[in-house]
Amino acid sequence: MSDNNRVFISCVSREFQHPGAPIAGLREYLALQLIGADCEVKWQEVFRQPGDDSGAVRNDGDIIRTCVAVIHLIGEQPGDRAKANASAVADFLQVEPAFLSKYAELRAALGDFSDLTYTPWEAFQALYPLCDRWSRGQQ
Repeated sequence: MSDNNRVFISCVSREFQHPGAPIAGLREYLALQLIGADCEVKWQEVFRQPGDDSGAVRNDGDIIRTCVAVIHLIGEQPGDRAKANASAVADFLQVEPAFLSKYAELRAALGDFSDLTYTPWEAFQALYPLCDRWSRGQQ
């Protein structure tokens, strides 16, 4: 097994976790299975504290970047309808100014990223390092 056994689970909590959700407890069940396989499991609510989320996009990216795998459960419901905190987006882009720059068409479509909620941010942050490695011909 790799020294890196951290897995990030991304999902809409009100669909896959909360009591009364259509698939209540799925994230927790999956996490318990991964923990049983000697994985460390992270998700946003585990490390994000309520209140000031001005560093939330960068913090999510920092955690996701340290994971060997990201599981993004996609269901019928959208993620949090609130857009990511504008200062959190600016904070991330200051640290990662070239984010998606090799994908000009996608970057243009996303504009200044102001319309993204945290759910797609997590997906893009999970895919970005892979896309970057593939573009350099690395596996």
